[in-house]
Amino acid sequence: MPTIQQLPPTERKEFSRSMAKELYDALDRHFDDADKFGERAYRQLAESGLLHEENFYGERLSDVQLAKLKTFHSKYLEARNYGDTYDRLISPLEKVVPGFAFSPELLRRAWCIKHFLKELTRDDCPFGSMLVFEAVDDRDRTDESNDENDDAESEEEGSEEEGEEEGSGSDEEAQEGEEEEEAEESDESDSDSDSEAEEANGEPPPKRVKPVRECERKPEPDPENGLRGLMDSDSDAD
Repeated sequence: MPTIQQLPPTERKEFSRSMAKELYDALDRHFDDADKFGERAYRQLAESGLLHEENFYGERLSDVQLAKLKTFHSKYLEARNYGDTYDRLISPLEKVVPGFAFSPELLRRAWCIKHFLKELTRDDCPFGSMLVFEAVDDRDRTDESNDENDDAESEEEGSEEEGEEEGSGSDEEAQEGEEEEEAEESDESDSDSDSEAEEANGEPPPKRVKPVRECERKPEPDPENGLRGLMDSDSDAD
């Protein structure tokens, strides 16, 4: 497994930034207890999950690492002094425009993390020998497997839909065939009944008359309307 120093430059910088934030949080909560800062930093880094667990099989950090943490503590106290001075300078402005200036706590945190980051990325930093987890490159493979599963599911759904369409089409064709057969059987039965009637009576059966719908019927002439038409024509002639 690689160490912090063996990481690529960009990854090493981002990793050191996350580590600097953890160290600042461990220092900011109990800045007045410098002797316990090493223990808090050890516990904070172990619980953060950034570093490999093999770094914490011992009871504390190494002596060179603890010595580096003391410089971080001195830098933190320096930042607090700057913050107090800054707070006094912006107090008149804060009364006129509340919330316009940054808070001393925010500036102190940013300034300390920037200093911690600079020290952690140095080649001779004692924290650079700490072990980190190996990078896992299974994300692309997982995406590919998910894509394959999605394609397989889509193909199965498509085949099911095609099967349903074919099944519905075959059902419709079967239904149409049954209707045609029933119509042919009814025609045959009608023709058979006609022939039987003709044989029994010796006369051809009467022709079937197609029923006339009400809308197709021609209106019968109204005698009153005819008389009125003749009277109108006579009056026009006079």
